[in-house]
Amino acid sequence: MSDLPRPSSLPVGDSNQVGSNLRTPPVFTPGPAGVRYGGFWIRSVASAIDNVLLLLLCVLLGFVQGIVAPNVSYGTFRGQVVFQLVSFAISVFYYGSVQAKYQGTVGKRLLGLRLVRSDLAPIESSRCYARYFASVFSGLALGLGYIWAAFDPKKRTWHDRMAGTLVIRDP
Repeated sequence: MSDLPRPSSLPVGDSNQVGSNLRTPPVFTPGPAGVRYGGFWIRSVASAIDNVLLLLLCVLLGFVQGIVAPNVSYGTFRGQVVFQLVSFAISVFYYGSVQAKYQGTVGKRLLGLRLVRSDLAPIESSRCYARYFASVFSGLALGLGYIWAAFDPKKRTWHDRMAGTLVIRDP
C-alpha cells in the first residue's frame, strides 16, 4: 500500500498524522472577564416596566390634551392622529435621549442593566436613536429580532447588532 503515489497537498509520513496538521478554530469567548450580559428574560421585564411607564405618560398626556384642546377628541380621526404622533414623539425621546443620558431606560436601570457600545464604552445619543429605529425590524419579523437575544452568546438582539450595542449587567 505504500507503493501508491501520495497527493502533494498531504503531508509526508504516517497516514494517522494527516489530521494533526490541520488548524483548529479558536474557541469563542463571549467577552472580557467579568462582563455579564443582560439576558432575554431580564430584558423582557425591563421592557415591560418601560412600556407601562410610557403608557401611563401617554394616558396622562391624553388627559391633558382633552383639557387643553377639548374639541380634538379621541373619537375623531384628527384626535387619533394627534395622539399617535405625540405618543411616537414621546417614545423616540424616551428611547433616544433617556438611554443616552442614563445608559439605559428606567426599566433597565431598575434591574441593574446598562446599555453600552460593543466596545463597552458609554453610548452616545445618535447610536441610541439608531437602535430605537432598528428595533422596528426586530419587531416586524414576528418578534424574532427580540427572541434572538435568548440564543446569542452576547445576548444581543437584532437591533443591538445593527446599532453596535450591548446590554450588560452592572457589577
